[in-house]
Amino acid sequence: MRLKLGRPDLRNYAGSFDAPTAGPDAPLTVTWAGVTTLLIDDGASAVMTDGFFSRPGLLEVGLRRLSPSTPRIDGCLARLGVDRLEAVLPVHTHFDHAMDSAVVAERAGARVVGGTSAVQVGRGAGLPADRLTTVTPGEPITLGAYDITLI
Repeated sequence: MRLKLGRPDLRNYAGSFDAPTAGPDAPLTVTWAGVTTLLIDDGASAVMTDGFFSRPGLLEVGLRRLSPSTPRIDGCLARLGVDRLEAVLPVHTHFDHAMDSAVVAERAGARVVGGTSAVQVGRGAGLPADRLTTVTPGEPITLGAYDITLI
């Protein structure tokens, strides 16, 4: 395996990005909330990638069982002004992406949407089945005002 420095080459995915560039008056906002958490909001509906806010330290990661920090999650959601989401979409299920996703979904009335392992995270946290959606890669799903295709 050869280590490739720099940004990944996205030319092979150019066909997946057919939306025009947003202008300054576009109603859509994307807010980066750290690591890979993005809040995508059009004013009427919103989705969030990952929803990872707990940020355990290196020693904590190495020495003890990890669990979401609900005070930290609540504080971050409050600072972002999030009280309702259509979905939380963990991009994959490493702890630094998916650990808080079920708590965020529970707090914001959202579904956890992703692959089988993302749904297992939600199920393990006690989310009911109607708030868990397993998607098939490459097949679009409608979440609020958004048509999202996970690849």
